[in-house]
Amino acid sequence: MERVQRFIEEAKETFKSADHLTYMTYPMLREPKLIYSIAEKLYVANSRIMDAILYHEHAQKTISVVPVEFETRFNLFKGELTKKHKVSNETIQTISDLYELVQANRNCPIAFPKNESYNFYCNNSIKKTITIELAKKYLNMTRQFIKQTENTQK
Repeated sequence: MERVQRFIEEAKETFKSADHLTYMTYPMLREPKLIYSIAEKLYVANSRIMDAILYHEHAQKTISVVPVEFETRFNLFKGELTKKHKVSNETIQTISDLYELVQANRNCPIAFPKNESYNFYCNNSIKKTITIELAKKYLNMTRQFIKQTENTQK
């Protein structure tokens, strides 16, 4: 259970950083690259909360092993544990969208800011775009996910 609490604390710290970037740093600097940094931190926070749930279930012997690869962990989480932990479809979609953004950053050769958004360009078309409004939506979904998980782990 110590590992579960550590994951929750890591998620909360990463979330605080994303929140600060969103509401303090970005409004002052208006640098679109910060929008991606916010999304990346939210991806890490959501991953840590998902890991906390997976390791909690592993400690309870509900699942036999916690996979290493994100996609496998996410599919296990999405398939078996979302109903049990009352995770909303919006939260699942948020985690999926944030993962796709991180993957676009890794796989797309061109990323550029445009009109207060950050775009990833792959294969002659824009693959993903993140705006500050979308980042704020993801921030709120992550806040709810952290609070919900904290409450169920007590």
